[in-house]
Amino acid sequence: MSWLLSQLKDAEDAGDKVHIVSHINGGDGESLEGWDINFYNAVNRFTNTISGIFMGHTHYQTFYMIYSDPENHTSTPTNVVYSAPSLTPYNEFYPAYRIYTIDGNYPGSTFQVVDFADFYFNLTENNANPTNPTWKQLYASVNQEYGLKSHIPSEWNNMIERMKTDDDLFAKYRKNYYRRTEYDGVKECGKLCRDEMICKTRKFHHSLKLCEDLHVLDTSVNKKPLYRRKSTKPKIHRNLEEFKMSIKQKRTQWALKRRDSENCPL
Repeated sequence: MSWLLSQLKDAEDAGDKVHIVSHINGGDGESLEGWDINFYNAVNRFTNTISGIFMGHTHYQTFYMIYSDPENHTSTPTNVVYSAPSLTPYNEFYPAYRIYTIDGNYPGSTFQVVDFADFYFNLTENNANPTNPTWKQLYASVNQEYGLKSHIPSEWNNMIERMKTDDDLFAKYRKNYYRRTEYDGVKECGKLCRDEMICKTRKFHHSLKLCEDLHVLDTSVNKKPLYRRKSTKPKIHRNLEEFKMSIKQKRTQWALKRRDSENCPL
């Protein structure tokens, strides 16, 4: 973090613009709050220097808001974090990739995202015809897809508010999130599911205060890790006869050994 802050300060002093490219998104179950809130505060401190934040890890395509008050979603939106889809299908996604259009390299350029297009690989269709694999365009312009006038943070925040009541807009967002629909294996999404998906777009650090107007559960604390250590718990004998047999086996094993002392092994 100290390195990042020094780089941002140097860029600010030089009048440069910065793109941050990282992996694990803030607010994720595998990202600690200590790191998340410090990164959040750093982005707010250098919001005029940072012109784009690009992350991945989740495999789904989404975005995250950063607010001037980390605990209040009604405060001023200061930045947007773009989370692109992955080529790895993991367990419920179709492979996808994204092409960003960035404000060009000219004097006074903002170097901000202007638009982007997503492409996906339908595994069901291509597995049925493996000799002719085909990539398809999910959408040619995210601006047209979601009715965005620009990529300033307030436009993305307005999209969140619109998704709360606009069924068609939320359906588009969810289809693009997975690159699939309920007609292609994705489970249906009710009110709780909808609110939790919307909440994720606000929660770039671990605070449910950002979702007080939504009905959500704190699923991040119960999220299963991607990698789990093997259990080290001792074997539990489920009945008395099994326990007695275990003791008898230990006695027999001990009797076959040369004893160096008279200490009982049991």
